[in-house]
Amino acid sequence: MGFRASQAYSRFWEGASAAYEVTGGLYLVASNLMAFAHHGTASWVEVEYFKQTIARLVSLLSAMMLTHLEGSDSLNTETGYDMLDPGSLDMTRVRVLGKQENKTEVVIQWIKVFIIERVNADMLTIPPPILNRVFQELDLSVGKYQAAEKLSQIPFPFPYAATIELLLVIHMMVTPIFMMNLLAADSSSDNTLLPIPSAGVATFVLWSIHFIAGELENPYDGDKNDLDLQGLQRDLNEKLKTISSLVPDDVPRLIVNAESGSELLQNRINTRTASGRELLRRSDQVELDEWGDEDDDTSSCNFSHVIIGMSETPRTYHRQEFSTSSTGNSRQTSYFAGTDYRRSTPSQGDDRKFKAHMMQASSPPPAPPDIGKIVDISL
Repeated sequence: MGFRASQAYSRFWEGASAAYEVTGGLYLVASNLMAFAHHGTASWVEVEYFKQTIARLVSLLSAMMLTHLEGSDSLNTETGYDMLDPGSLDMTRVRVLGKQENKTEVVIQWIKVFIIERVNADMLTIPPPILNRVFQELDLSVGKYQAAEKLSQIPFPFPYAATIELLLVIHMMVTPIFMMNLLAADSSSDNTLLPIPSAGVATFVLWSIHFIAGELENPYDGDKNDLDLQGLQRDLNEKLKTISSLVPDDVPRLIVNAESGSELLQNRINTRTASGRELLRRSDQVELDEWGDEDDDTSSCNFSHVIIGMSETPRTYHRQEFSTSSTGNSRQTSYFAGTDYRRSTPSQGDDRKFKAHMMQASSPPPAPPDIGKIVDISL
């Protein structure tokens, strides 16, 4: 009994790990491919076509894998597995897939062929050693999927399970008789009903362990006590929808110049009070203790505080543009904080002090040679 329960527990967690590693690996495949699509000179239409196709194929592949582990077919039977807009794919090819027996393997090959096709079309121009990582991650996901198949298709050895059940039945019949004989031997005892609960508890414990082991052996059965594979599919779909809409311009950039950014990092200055601390340090008229202990580790903070602090009072930044060549064709833009920045929740006295020192602060650092123009923009 103990051996079977231990094996069932191990199979359950092995199956859970395999399922999450499969969906996680597929997400990495899609994420890398969508990022690589922006490398090169492909048009926006080609990039979006590639990203949207990959999102749908990866979602389809995940659905094929998870439904196969559960023992069903997401194309020929009604299941709870959602796929990302399969109607936008070539339905002629999808209908052919429905007639295939090895659907998962077909979709895997589709993805690989589609990637190679885009490489030959000079759309994926990322260096081959980096692109090779995508195929490695896809192969690792397939390997984890095949390891999960072992758990869903190979049950606990039947002879072992049948022997345990036979012994439990014998134990259930013998235990009450054995307890009654013990009571008859002890004629001085007044607890005539004691054998009944004793036999029931002993039998109940052993049968409970036996049934629990049966529930844990296959975590892909789709029961309430098994893994939520449909939830894994929904989570993957949401992730794919999110990353497929991102473009390089969505990446946040520094709003300060590189020199100021390096100084802020070295002094572990909190984003909320970066400009205030710097200006107060330069003016040297107000103790930094009013703004907090400088020795505190402010290199990391609650991100919600940063958002609140930035949203309550808008900051003014100066955009500085200058040319780096005699022709002026190559331009560089840097940002530095202006004079309208305060803490998210300042007191009235601190606020007045802070405004006064901000007005007395020194002018922005000198710009590099060949200055073009300086304009103000408010965020």
